[in-house]
Amino acid sequence: MISIKGSSGGGEIEVVNGIVEKFKAYEDDISPNTFIKFVNRLNEANHQNIAAMDYACSSDAVILDDKRLFLACSAASSNPNRLKLYAAVLTIENGTIITGTRVLISEIVNRTGLEVAKLSSGKIYIQAINNSKSSTGYSMCTVSGSEISSTEMAWGIQDYYSTNTMCAAVEVSSNKIVSAFPDTGDSSTVEGTGKPYARILNVSDNGEITKGSQLLIDSNEPLYSGNNAELIKISSTKVLLLYGIVKGVVLSISGDTITKGTILKIDSAYMYSGKEGSCLLDNGKIAVAANKSLYILSVSGNTITIEKTYELPEKMNYTDSRKTVTQISTEHLLVSSSYQTNAVHGCLINITSGKVYGDVVEIIGNTSALTGYAALALKLNGNGVFMLEAGGSNRGPYTQIINDAEVKIDIASDAIEGIATDKATKSMSGKAWYLK
Repeated sequence: MISIKGSSGGGEIEVVNGIVEKFKAYEDDISPNTFIKFVNRLNEANHQNIAAMDYACSSDAVILDDKRLFLACSAASSNPNRLKLYAAVLTIENGTIITGTRVLISEIVNRTGLEVAKLSSGKIYIQAINNSKSSTGYSMCTVSGSEISSTEMAWGIQDYYSTNTMCAAVEVSSNKIVSAFPDTGDSSTVEGTGKPYARILNVSDNGEITKGSQLLIDSNEPLYSGNNAELIKISSTKVLLLYGIVKGVVLSISGDTITKGTILKIDSAYMYSGKEGSCLLDNGKIAVAANKSLYILSVSGNTITIEKTYELPEKMNYTDSRKTVTQISTEHLLVSSSYQTNAVHGCLINITSGKVYGDVVEIIGNTSALTGYAALALKLNGNGVFMLEAGGSNRGPYTQIINDAEVKIDIASDAIEGIATDKATKSMSGKAWYLK
C-alpha cells in the first residue's frame, strides 16, 4: 500500500510494498506526490535504407568508435539468387547515418549465417557460410576512416561438411577467437544438417588464422536452416554458447583447447533471435529473449542457472520471432521483436522486476520494405541505440538511431502507474514509486 500526507504536488509521502526508482521527466517538471505514468518514445526514430546493400538478407555490425560502425551484409545488387558479401563503414553525424563505399568481401555466401567481431588489434573478423562449398569461412578487414581493406575469404574453418547456417564468433583475449559452426563430423558426408561444433582460432599479426581442435558441442541437437547461434564472452577463459532449440552451454578455454560444461535447455523454441538476442549485463548475468519469454541467467563455474523468467507482453511474444536485447542503463533493457510478418515492436523492461514501462511501441510498422526481422540492436558509446532491421525484396537493410531510449515519467490524469516521491525535471532525475 501507499499513503500520502498532504495535497497532490506537495507534502510527505510514505512508501510501502513497491519499488522506488529514479527517472527524468518527459516534458513538464513533476512535483512530489504527483501521479505519474511511464513514457516510451522508441517509435520516434529516423529510419534510413542502405540502398548500397540492395537485396540484403543477413546483416551484422559492430561499433568502431563514438561515430562509426562496421556493417556487413549478404546482398545481391541485381540478382537475388546469387548473394555476395559486402561491407561498409557507417558514420553517424547529427543523428543521420552516412554509408561509406561498399567493399566486396566474397563473391558468394548464404542468405543466413554471418558474424562480425571486432578484435583488440583493431581488425574486423567476418565469419560466413557458403553452402555451395559446404563450408564456413572468414575474412580479416582493416578500417581507416570510412575505407575498408580486406583479405580474400578463406574457407574451411570446420573439418567436414554442413549446409546449416549456424554462425557465431567472439574474441576472448588478444587475437584469440572462439568460433561456433555446423559440421556433420563425417568426412564421407558431402552435405548434411550438421551439429554444433566450436574451436579456437588464433590470429597472427598479418591476419592469418591457425585452428585448434574442433569440439562437438551436442550430439543430440541437429541443426536446421535459419537456426542462429550466439557466443557471449564472460571472461578471457569462458564463453556462453546459445544455440538450437534454445540451449546454453559454458565453454571453458585453456590454450587452444575448449571443454564444455553441462548443457541447459532454456526454451522450447528454435534460436530464431536477431544477432543480439542476448546480452551480457553489467552485473555479470546474461539476458536472453527467446520465444515468449525474457530469461535472466547466471553462470557459476561451468553451470548455467535460470534465475528469473519474465513473460514478454503482447506483440512481443510471437512464437519464433526474431528478438534483440540491449542494456540501456543499470536497471533497464530495450527488447525488440518481430511481430508476425513485417513489423518490429519494442519495449523497455526492468532487469530486476520484469516490469514493462509504458506501452509496447511499434518501432517499424507493417511494410513490404522489411522482412520483419529485428536483426540487431547496439548501445552506442555516446547516446542512443543503433538498430538494424533486415530489408525486404529489392531493398537493403534499414537502420535507425533511437536517441531517446530511456524510461521517463510524465504527469498522469488517468492510467496511473505510480507516484513521484520527489521532484523530477527533463535534466534532473527524481524518485518515483510503482508496484512490482
